[in-house]
Amino acid sequence: MPDFDAETIPRVNGILQLEDYTFMDALIHWDSVILVFTEKECRHCDRVIGIFEKEVAAINNIKETEVAFVNCQSEKEVCAYMHITSFPTIRYIYK
Repeated sequence: MPDFDAETIPRVNGILQLEDYTFMDALIHWDSVILVFTEKECRHCDRVIGIFEKEVAAINNIKETEVAFVNCQSEKEVCAYMHITSFPTIRYIYK
């Protein structure tokens, strides 16, 4: 397995898009991450996504906190590992 390169994780509107194979490395790499677990066709998820997209720059400046989205329809392993059962779910992970 190659070394983790944080720059290779895709971002949309400044927000990390985590996948099953990048999730644990991202948590190890960053000291503070706001995780937003979503699902397609979820009205509440769309609202939360919009709020985070507007505020991502301000959030990223708070002690270098990253915002990351996880799509639970495609990233089932991560969502099962984190025991995500409803959407949207927001978790704050810090060291």
